[in-house]
Amino acid sequence: MNAGVRWEPWWPMAIPNKATYTFDYDRFAKGIKSTVFINAPAGLYYPGDPGYPGLSGMHSQPWNFQPRLGLAWDPTGRGRTSIRAAYGLSYEYVNGAFFQNGTIAPPWGSEVRQFSPIGGLDNPFQDFPGGNIFPVTFDKNAKYSAYGGFLTHNYDTKTTQVHNWNLSVQRQLNSNWLVSASYIGNESAHLWTTKALNPALFLGTAPCAIQGVSYPTCTTSSNINQRRIFSLSGNPDAVYLGAVDIVDDGATQNSNGLQLSSQSRFGRGVNINANYTWSHCIGIPTSGGGLPNLGTNYVDINNRDFERGNCSSDRRHIFNLTAVAETPQFANPTLRTVGSGWRLSTIWRVQSGSYLTIGTGTDRLLDGTSAGSQRPNQVLQNPYGDKSLSNYLNPKAFAQPALGTVGNMGRANILGPGSWSLDMALARTFRIAESDRLEVRAEAFNVPNSVRLGNPNTNLNSNQFGQITSGPDRRIMQFALKYIF
Repeated sequence: MNAGVRWEPWWPMAIPNKATYTFDYDRFAKGIKSTVFINAPAGLYYPGDPGYPGLSGMHSQPWNFQPRLGLAWDPTGRGRTSIRAAYGLSYEYVNGAFFQNGTIAPPWGSEVRQFSPIGGLDNPFQDFPGGNIFPVTFDKNAKYSAYGGFLTHNYDTKTTQVHNWNLSVQRQLNSNWLVSASYIGNESAHLWTTKALNPALFLGTAPCAIQGVSYPTCTTSSNINQRRIFSLSGNPDAVYLGAVDIVDDGATQNSNGLQLSSQSRFGRGVNINANYTWSHCIGIPTSGGGLPNLGTNYVDINNRDFERGNCSSDRRHIFNLTAVAETPQFANPTLRTVGSGWRLSTIWRVQSGSYLTIGTGTDRLLDGTSAGSQRPNQVLQNPYGDKSLSNYLNPKAFAQPALGTVGNMGRANILGPGSWSLDMALARTFRIAESDRLEVRAEAFNVPNSVRLGNPNTNLNSNQFGQITSGPDRRIMQFALKYIF
């Protein structure tokens, strides 16, 4: 048995140029403004404002302890069987790139787009909320452009933690054959995702007036900012707040799997290894698998669990077979020169498909938060066609949700086609001189040149929806010479 604990306190990264901030809705509602940037909209706080934690906007977490425990037991005492178990807890260190969101938000990173302004090029800011943004300054009088995007976080946002555990049994059957069975599991907690604080509300499609402006259709993609919650509150500072998202540290993900393996040596120069994994990974994904970014919110902003689904890396079944054979040192000098020392390597891999997410391909919610991740309604129990190239998915099994509504489909619940591959390599090293070597190598990928299918198009708005139009490479052969001296 071995045990230990690692102490790894997290001290948030300090931003010396103070390009970081947080947003608090209560301060926004009460009209509490920053003293660092006097033109900032209410609710935004910066380093130097009362109560702001240091130069990072986060409190330190000094009590991150990471315990470890490992057990090993030989039940027979003969050295041929072992039972092992282990557990460990670790914390993720926050990537410094997380703080780049501060540098691209107003007042440091403002963007203004004006189309056909009333004042023309002579006065393009005549009808722009907040007026002319020039001259640009970065002192306490810095100006803020209208409808800026902000990604905020809580002062006590938790760092991600990962629990890992495993149990394995290994048995040496004879001097040339080892088999094992392992259970491997892990649980990730406090994964960082984002939640929208200022989405646009769906106000129907009839004519209406918003803040004194008449619209023939009340809900369109062109008046998203006017329909945002903050804008409709009547707060005069809402004109400076567009997409405002907050880091949500409540997402989780877990994986459990069974792995069977065999390692064999059949005589001199022949090794065969095989392993099979049956596993399942499910959880709520982080933004693109990385750090949270503005605009990568939950489709249903009030239901984090609606994003829970199969992991993008989830493969239920994976089988690998590897074999290496080397020709012996022949006694005949000529045969030894020509035929000895050649190594033939083979890898055969079979795996089930990945899980896909069907997208609407068009903005149906019109809420300014998740246009790229909305999902349709599934209207037929069986979503598949005949699984051919032109009809892998049945388009009639899906329908666009009504405007302003969330589709009923979950995330990553459509199984793509499985695949298999056979790759081989032949190599030999020739001695040229006492210290010089020449390595000859030939490799072939997809040896039988078989057709392997890619994933179908999952954009419901595409005329190629449900069709498979791509796949892995055809057979590739490559040859190499390497001279070692």
